[in-house]
Amino acid sequence: MVRWVLIIGNGRERKLHKGVVMKTKMTRGRVLFLAVASATILLVPLLVNAQRQSDVQTLPGLTNEVQRKHAQSGEILDRKVLMTGVEELQKMIWLGDKLWHSRDLPMSGNGQACNMCHADGAVTHPETFPKYKPQIGKVATVQEMIGWCIAIPNQGKPFALGSNEMNALEAYMNWNNRGQIMEIGAAPSGS
Repeated sequence: MVRWVLIIGNGRERKLHKGVVMKTKMTRGRVLFLAVASATILLVPLLVNAQRQSDVQTLPGLTNEVQRKHAQSGEILDRKVLMTGVEELQKMIWLGDKLWHSRDLPMSGNGQACNMCHADGAVTHPETFPKYKPQIGKVATVQEMIGWCIAIPNQGKPFALGSNEMNALEAYMNWNNRGQIMEIGAAPSGS
């Protein structure tokens, strides 16, 4: 490890490097640089703290940092809100299950269902998206891949990205693959 010691005196700066004194003139530029660097070191924590205080004012009910960090974990939500979220998710998964096993239009033009290739959402690896998909020719999201499968193998008409139906298909696939470690862009193990 290289160690530098800076000694400033009489407008001169001396750097000690491995016991060797190196003399250089202290210019206005260096003084200005050191002043700005010192001010930055002192001011950044103050500005960060000021921003945190401002966040508290914009997030009513979240009065401390711990509450803000856990705002989405359910710790500060009441039971009614939690139950509503669980019910809505279950409805979404149920719709996804229905669509996943459907051979009806518009999802299927040839009588195939998602379930015929991917039984109960198996071998879909949603935990690896977004990733490059050669079939699509770009980095694709889960919903883009679902749309490709509906359009090409199933010869159907894909739902719009972000639609209730597409979100339901994604929720069903994720539910059946829960517990997997996220490896964005990774090829599934064993492939």
